[in-house]
Amino acid sequence: MIQSVAGVLIRDGRILLARRKAGGDMGGRWELPGGKCEGRETLEAALVREFQEEFRIRVSVGLPCAETRFLHHGKPHQVSAFHIETSGRFDQLLEHDEVAWFSLDALPPRATLVDSDAELLDQLAAGK
Repeated sequence: MIQSVAGVLIRDGRILLARRKAGGDMGGRWELPGGKCEGRETLEAALVREFQEEFRIRVSVGLPCAETRFLHHGKPHQVSAFHIETSGRFDQLLEHDEVAWFSLDALPPRATLVDSDAELLDQLAAGK
């Protein structure tokens, strides 16, 4: 199974989403930032690495908060979401063209969300 992680950063009741740059399966869609685990790294280490690679910021990883499983191109995937904290600023966008803060009651249209993250966001909204 391919394992991925997503970071859930909430400030003032709003959640951070990032829009992928154009191109590829997820181009132009909003997501919870994160990515695939590499080698034998832990889920937490993968999340720290992904935020460093995508935004050049350091994050602290907290508790898990949502999870989903699905098939993508016939391969099983699992995405585990964790609460994160950072004092970093999202001013270096290396994989995305925009970041924005959304209320869980006013997320972007479902068709503009990465499918797996739409499921994670549903879980987070249900647990408000």
